[in-house]
Amino acid sequence: MESPTAQIIAFTWYREADYNLLLEASRNKVGLFEDYQSWLADAQAAFDKYTDLGFEPHRVYIDVQDYLDWCELRQRAINKPSREIYKEIRRQQYYRELDARAACPPIDGKPN
Repeated sequence: MESPTAQIIAFTWYREADYNLLLEASRNKVGLFEDYQSWLADAQAAFDKYTDLGFEPHRVYIDVQDYLDWCELRQRAINKPSREIYKEIRRQQYYRELDARAACPPIDGKPN
């Protein structure tokens, strides 16, 4: 539940099948964990740390096929720099969507 004073922070998150696809597609595995369970343990620890610090973390799921298509369209390598750019784009999209929902008053008392 959202606290009125908590600062929302967007965490990019992978589903297991997506993470496995990312591992398969990546020649350069710099910045990737060996397997999904290792990644998940690390990501969950960071998520919990920010929760404990008073932030309100939200998961922003990464569609790896969309990332791969994005790389192909822009002729970018599938590597850590392109992943970081793509993840930041997704986080910013998420924040814009939150702002848009906050700017629109509820209709008939129903949340947006």
